[in-house]
Amino acid sequence: MRPLTTHILSLLLVLLSTASLSFAQTADVTGYRLGPGDVVKISILAGGEEQVSKGMVVGDNGGVTVPFIGKIQAAGLTLGELEKQIVLPLGQDYFVNPQVHLQIEEYHSLQFLFPEPSIALGCTLWISFPPLWI
Repeated sequence: MRPLTTHILSLLLVLLSTASLSFAQTADVTGYRLGPGDVVKISILAGGEEQVSKGMVVGDNGGVTVPFIGKIQAAGLTLGELEKQIVLPLGQDYFVNPQVHLQIEEYHSLQFLFPEPSIALGCTLWISFPPLWI
């Protein structure tokens, strides 16, 4: 690699790592909104035991298929809002005092826009964020 390209990539990586730390710290406050392609892990507990734990993918239409309940709209919701939509029907129809834990496993609707010079470098960047627990 050319020295200038190496310096630019190093600076970009530092900025991205700072942005990911900032995102992880502020996600609880701002509330990441789910979108198509995001993968959410759901764990349903009732009676002190885990009833089910699996991954759910937010479809192109914004829906997810929730165990015991079926398809519900998830796109545009925070994890907290989605949890409320899941707990109510579980408590009414299936379990006494169910607990639902949601965790984002993969962020696919989160997008970053880079200025034109980054395209000229001809590089691809993969960005990963730590899990967000609500």
